Amino acid sequence: MQSNYKSYNKAVKQIAKELNLTPLEVDKIYRAYCKLIVDKISSLPLKEDMTEDEFNKLQVNINLPSLGKLYTSWQTYKNLKQKKIYVQKTKENKITKH
Repeated sequence: MQSNYKSYNKAVKQIAKELNLTPLEVDKIYRAYCKLIVDKISSLPLKEDMTEDEFNKLQVNINLPSLGKLYTSWQTYKNLKQKKIYVQKTKENKITKH
């Protein structure tokens, strides 16, 4: 993880230099952008028993200019839901065994 942090700092310094900003300003802009994405995803009204039609009516994509579109599919949602159930059952089994 240390190398990722160094890469991030290096990129922030390079971008700051290219745009004539301070590294702190670039960092704040980047973090605000990330927060916007997290807030957008977190605000989706996902229900435990959501149908595919209900899911498809949601706006489950975010367009990032110059980067592309972040999106998820019904299949990804279903897989994550199944994984969550599996993890919960595994935790319950570990608790009852002790």
